Amino acid sequence: MSSANKGLELIFHSIGLSTYDIKVYLQVAESGYTTAYDINKKAGVPYPKVYESLKRLISRGWVKVEKGRPNRYFPADPEEVLSREKDRLNEQFSSLESTFEENIRPIYEKRGIKEKSDVLLVRGTKNVLSGILSVIKPTKAELKIALPFLPSDYSEFEPIVNIVNRLDDVEVKVLTSRESYNMIKRSLPDVEIRVRDTMFGGGVISDSKMVALIFSNEENKSNYMAIVSDHPYLAIIANSYFEYLWSDSAAGEV
Repeated sequence: MSSANKGLELIFHSIGLSTYDIKVYLQVAESGYTTAYDINKKAGVPYPKVYESLKRLISRGWVKVEKGRPNRYFPADPEEVLSREKDRLNEQFSSLESTFEENIRPIYEKRGIKEKSDVLLVRGTKNVLSGILSVIKPTKAELKIALPFLPSDYSEFEPIVNIVNRLDDVEVKVLTSRESYNMIKRSLPDVEIRVRDTMFGGGVISDSKMVALIFSNEENKSNYMAIVSDHPYLAIIANSYFEYLWSDSAAGEV
């Protein structure tokens, strides 16, 4: 990938496109008119992922389709895309602004927050897993988990499953991608699971007080990093964002 395309990739990631979405879009933009077959061959994106990305890009208005046998895909007018994305980002910012005004400002003005809260940045699978477990274990009432993808090695996910399944009288909500739904449903059969294919990283929120925000490189999902914190501001923002995603998600189906 050229340096210019790497720059585009960083920008597109920041507004919610996956690595496959970006590859598919750039191939469509470069080709003008193209088919799923050509995208698969030229962009090196697996066939199922080509169709998943095309569906997302069409729903966001980035790509249009000319029906036929086969369907042909072409890029939407950039001005149209920019206008739509600007409206979407403005809406997200307005939601964030409301969250600050309604939830954070009252806390700040009360001055009731302890002066020092822990904010830890951890790297590597073992350390990230330890951080996640430290957030889950003390949960008394409510646990929220966002998992946009599963680890390539299931053994990395198993300790989380074991602890969650042992929680008593705790309401557990899990938000995941359609691709990961079946595996999570089998592992956590008694929890409420919803599906949303676009998320900015993953995370765990315990009793709206402690959080672990998880990040990884989509092309190398074993390269984990996480922020683990009991900072009340961070917990409020993470909780509000989770509820926003949850309200806009779909019930999973096996």
